[in-house]
Amino acid sequence: MIHWTIKKFLEKVFLSRRGGYIDKRFLEKINKQHVKTIFEVGARFGDESINLSNAYPNAAIYCFDPNPLTHQQCEKNLVGFKNIHFYKYALGSEEKSQIFYPYLVDNNPGASSFLKRIDFEKTQHLEGLEVQIRTAKNVMQELGIVEVSLLCMDVQGFELEVLKGFGDCLRKIQYIIMEEPALKPSERYLEKGLHSKYIGAPSQEEIRQYMNQNDFFEVVRLKENKIEDNVLYEHRESIR
Repeated sequence: MIHWTIKKFLEKVFLSRRGGYIDKRFLEKINKQHVKTIFEVGARFGDESINLSNAYPNAAIYCFDPNPLTHQQCEKNLVGFKNIHFYKYALGSEEKSQIFYPYLVDNNPGASSFLKRIDFEKTQHLEGLEVQIRTAKNVMQELGIVEVSLLCMDVQGFELEVLKGFGDCLRKIQYIIMEEPALKPSERYLEKGLHSKYIGAPSQEEIRQYMNQNDFFEVVRLKENKIEDNVLYEHRESIR
């Protein structure tokens, strides 16, 4: 009974936060019947996983996050959601361990990254924490997943690494929603000439070129904040 009550409370709270991956402007462009398997990379506390579960109740959701500072709360929040499977590692371009830098201010662990920020000494764990990285292709093979209907990413500059880890499975994805640098970042929040607060993060142009090379085209671009956008891509072969 307690777990059921918590589950219903979380559903009510998170569904009231319309936006993110379940923004109605994304939902209008996605064929819900085609969404059977969802990968969410950068799960944080599991809130977006719950949103996705409510928006796509018939889909199996696999969420990933390497940040050990959020694992306990994420697991607690996901109790009772049998269609959500949580994994305590990152997805990237190769299987290895790597230093990860948790974001320690403003109660915003979603800003954690494998990349150092331009304000690194004020915001991130200075020594970092060693975490595991898996490739999505290997994970799919181990779990018996043939294709991913929808990939959702919020990985703070690690976007291309995640995409490369899918290998030839990338072209089997129908839809991708990711946070990426804005077309015109505000110079009030980001110094002129920079496209991200994360050192070494790919630019919007680099991401667009990679997506186009793999036959994805942009469908919807929504402003996330002054320096980042949320973008929906669709694979050309998925058009029906």
